[in-house]
Amino acid sequence: MGNIVSGVWILVFIIIMARVSTASKKVKDRRERALKEKDVNQQVGLTNDKKSLAFNPAMPIDQYGRQQTPAQKRPSQSRPAQNRPATAQRTQPASAAAKPGEENMSTTEMLAKKAQLDQVEHQKEQFEHRQHERMYYGNYNYARRYLLGDTVAATDKLVYCPNCAAENLVKIHENPAKYHCYFCREKLS
Repeated sequence: MGNIVSGVWILVFIIIMARVSTASKKVKDRRERALKEKDVNQQVGLTNDKKSLAFNPAMPIDQYGRQQTPAQKRPSQSRPAQNRPATAQRTQPASAAAKPGEENMSTTEMLAKKAQLDQVEHQKEQFEHRQHERMYYGNYNYARRYLLGDTVAATDKLVYCPNCAAENLVKIHENPAKYHCYFCREKLS
């Protein structure tokens, strides 16, 4: 009889410990979820402060739907000319003063200049890549890549690689045997 009672106590103990461990896992999961929500709310700008929960219609709302505090408030737009003092002078923004060569450039001009610089950089990278390939593979002419849906120009013809079946574009008057596949670098026939 003593063995049965001790066995029952052991079972009760095991059941209690299992419930305690599942309860502690639930608490741990809740804490982790709360920390994640807190991190997300901090990134978005939401907090649980009682001050920030109160909606103040006088405060502006930013692009994320948060109310801006007085420290975050953007400077107000320029006042009408009649309310300005006569001695007030308009200053240039710091970004315009920092770049003396670009003070009269419009946004489209700046973007065009950047596109030009990017194109030069891309050509330089292509040149370096070709030099690297010549070092390992020799001075090969590679065919151009044909993308599905692109039109084939009247001066080009489509040649399939015998090794990998990639579609290569070659000039119509050129011999395909002079070119190598753009993909596997094998000679086209």
